[in-house]
Amino acid sequence: QVVAVYSDAAISGSAIAKRPGMLTLLAEAAAGVFDGVLSEDVDRLSRGQADSAGIYERLTYLGIKIVTLADGEIGKLQIGVKGLLSSLYLDNLAQKTRRGQVGRVKAGRIPGGRCYGYDVVESGADRGQRRINPAEQAIVLRIFQEYVGGASPLAIAGRLNAERIPAPRGGQWNASTINGSRQRLNGILSNSLYRGRIVFNRQRFVKDPATGKRQSRPNPKSEWIEQDVPDLAIVPRELFAAAQALRKSAGGARPLGRQRRPKRLLSGLVTC
Repeated sequence: QVVAVYSDAAISGSAIAKRPGMLTLLAEAAAGVFDGVLSEDVDRLSRGQADSAGIYERLTYLGIKIVTLADGEIGKLQIGVKGLLSSLYLDNLAQKTRRGQVGRVKAGRIPGGRCYGYDVVESGADRGQRRINPAEQAIVLRIFQEYVGGASPLAIAGRLNAERIPAPRGGQWNASTINGSRQRLNGILSNSLYRGRIVFNRQRFVKDPATGKRQSRPNPKSEWIEQDVPDLAIVPRELFAAAQALRKSAGGARPLGRQRRPKRLLSGLVTC
C-alpha cells in the first residue's frame, strides 16, 4: 500500500539540506508513517556519497527497508558502491559542463546568464548569443562617465532611482550594484564585457556539505580564460581603464574593520 510519495523535482540530489521532499521523507519515517521506501535506484535517493550512507543508516535504524527497481532490497554493499558511482557521476558532469563553457568562451560566446546591457538572441542562427540593448547601453555608458567625472556610486544610484530607471534585477539601484567587489570583480564598473572582453573562470564554487550552499573561491589569474569580443563593447577602452584606475586609487582607504570606531553609538550622526 502506497501511503505517501516524496519527490524533489528539478533539485540537485547532491545535498539533502536543499531537498524538502527528502527532508519530509526522513521526518515521516521517524514518525512511523511507512515501513518501506521504494525507489527506481539508489541515485534517486541521493547522489552524495555521505548522504546516501546517512539515509541508509537512519532508515535501517528505524527498521525501514529500502527497495529499488534496479537491485531489489538495498544493503551496505549497494549503498557503498552506488553512492560512490553517483558521486563520480556528478564530478564527471561538472567537468563536461566546464569543457562546454570553455568552448563557448573561445568561440566568443558568453557561458553565463543575462548581463545588464545585453539581450539574449532567442531564435535564428545566432540563437544563444548576446546583442547590445540600446536603452541599457546608454545607462551603462552614463554610469562610467559620471563615475570618472567624480560622482560616487551612491550618488549615481540615487540619480538613477530618482529618474525611476529600473536596476538590472528590476528593483532599485544601490551602490554595490554599481561598485561591486574588487576581489570578485563583479558590479557594473568591474564588468570587462563592457570593454569587449570575456573573462571566464575568475572563481570556482565549492559546496558546503553541512548546508548544501555553494561558496565562491577566487582562482589565480593564471587560470583565467579571456577572449576579445569587440562587437559587444559598450564602453570605450580608455574610459573603462580610467574607471579602473580611479577605483584602484580609491581602494587605498583603511578597511572598515580596522578604522577607528566612534566612542558612542551616535557619534558623528547626531549633533547638538
